[in-house]
Amino acid sequence: MPSQKIRPIYSISLVILDIFMIVTAFYVAYRLRVIIPWPAELIARIPIANYAGLLLAQVLGIILSLFFFRLYYLPRAVSRVDQSYSVFVAVTLGTLIAVAISVLTLKNSVFEVDYPRAMIVYAWMLT
Repeated sequence: MPSQKIRPIYSISLVILDIFMIVTAFYVAYRLRVIIPWPAELIARIPIANYAGLLLAQVLGIILSLFFFRLYYLPRAVSRVDQSYSVFVAVTLGTLIAVAISVLTLKNSVFEVDYPRAMIVYAWMLT
């Protein structure tokens, strides 16, 4: 198979896999926040369906960040350390973007819900 056909397939499969992993990390972070009483006991349990707007912001923020760090491009020779560093920085920046999007755009809307700090940390670490 020529290289011109492999590159788009590679990039699209990475994006799909990343979206799946971000959604999975978000769900596990939600479950961990319910199970682990850190930093404080959970007062009111909100159904995960109410976090749809936050999940969308998380996916968009991280995918765009990974795109701008050129991690969906098929590199010729990049060390694993450099690639790991780029992924770490991109996920950190994407999580911060998601929190900013949720604070700035979801306030006073149908999707407004409190984004627990522990859930942000769990989702960031798991992603």
